[in-house]
Amino acid sequence: MNCESCGGSMRLEPAKECLVCNYCGNIVFPESGQDDVRVFGKVDNSPCPVCRIPLFEGVLAHRRILYCQRCRGMLISMDDFMPIIAERRVELRAASVLAQGPDWNDMNRSVLCPQCGELMDTHPYGGPGAIIIDNCPRCRLNWLDHKELARITTAPDGTDPREWSEPVPSGDRISLPPRGAFFEQQPPQAAQVVQNPAAGGDMLCKTLEFIRHQLQRLFVA
Repeated sequence: MNCESCGGSMRLEPAKECLVCNYCGNIVFPESGQDDVRVFGKVDNSPCPVCRIPLFEGVLAHRRILYCQRCRGMLISMDDFMPIIAERRVELRAASVLAQGPDWNDMNRSVLCPQCGELMDTHPYGGPGAIIIDNCPRCRLNWLDHKELARITTAPDGTDPREWSEPVPSGDRISLPPRGAFFEQQPPQAAQVVQNPAAGGDMLCKTLEFIRHQLQRLFVA
């Protein structure tokens, strides 16, 4: 995005939720739009994994995210994911809402990471909210569909998100088996079990097979 005063390039200041001109110092504060996201300029090299249109740079809870203005999905760094949830809980102070079961049909979809273009991991989220989450352990990015962040934020869970285990990327970059490469884990006492009566035996078997396969990769390799 270019400055309206001098035409120079502007930099994003997530902590201040504004753009600052690198040349004349002009400051622009976009209005908060849908989902309380302040939307800035378009990012041409990062397509939405669902809509395949360019994502927009945005700020939520004083942290940078990428946002789709069509499907209203959010691409959030794993490093910013828990702090955003913690701050949103403080900002909203909303009553807890018991989430319905996840949409198990989302387990069958395949979405590409906007950053590296590789297939993202699709799996049940290990924290509250009863959602199916997509993430890229290589780029340390989480993709959340519309309202999934709100479901996590308003879920009836008393654990501070900053106390949840930090997910780590898979691959050869670490020497020890990665405990959270595919699930953003939380302490056992806060774990949430989601039942899905309508999913049928086939979907349950598929989910258990996925978990068995990932555990085998972590501890047998």
